[in-house]
Amino acid sequence: MHGFTCTSVLGGCADPTTGSRRSAQAIVDFRAHAVRLLGSVFHGYPALELSGGFDHSEPSAAASWSRLLEVLDFTLTNWPVQQQ
Repeated sequence: MHGFTCTSVLGGCADPTTGSRRSAQAIVDFRAHAVRLLGSVFHGYPALELSGGFDHSEPSAAASWSRLLEVLDFTLTNWPVQQQ
């Protein structure tokens, strides 16, 4: 089993050891998962913040949001995908 690395959500994906490309179905699956992840982040986090879900804890919501974006970028850049 090889881990496939994608350069971006919309970019191509290849096995870093062999250079082989992912199947079309694997790309569709990756995009579906990525869109769901992005929807959860960009809908869920603001909904929790607006409802006061982060009012009584540290670090601040702004600090968490900044870190979340860094982690999201890393996750999408390094998303492992199993070849179908």
